[in-house]
Amino acid sequence: MDLLNTFASLFSNFGNLTWQMVVMWGIGALLIYLAIAKKMEPSLLLPMGFGAILVNLPLSGAITQGDTVGPISALFEAGMSNELFPLLLFIGIGAMIDFGPLLEKRLEQLVMPAMRAKKRLPFAALGNDAGMLGALCALLEQENNK
Repeated sequence: MDLLNTFASLFSNFGNLTWQMVVMWGIGALLIYLAIAKKMEPSLLLPMGFGAILVNLPLSGAITQGDTVGPISALFEAGMSNELFPLLLFIGIGAMIDFGPLLEKRLEQLVMPAMRAKKRLPFAALGNDAGMLGALCALLEQENNK
């Protein structure tokens, strides 16, 4: 009888299960599938998928529940509330960027500004110019409102 009670206590937390948790399990499983099977940004999707499943286990202790401080809540306080982890994440993603195609077309990078300067290709960098012009206008507007 003791073995039966021990086995039943393993599943006692599932009484606290809600449909929102099950939906998040599905989203977490989808993220893990996309990361592994489709190789879509596995360095981002895999931890996000595992985190979504882990946090939504009923009474798992992963997040703060009652008086017990969970490790994910402690990590949130240590790195997310002061914006350290997003900074490290995007620095890491930037370090993984493949510069191969950019370095293969070095001649085009030198020729495009020259052609633009000679008016042979006047709209070559119109997007860059429009962005810079918009930023400059926003900065001047901010200065005028002070």
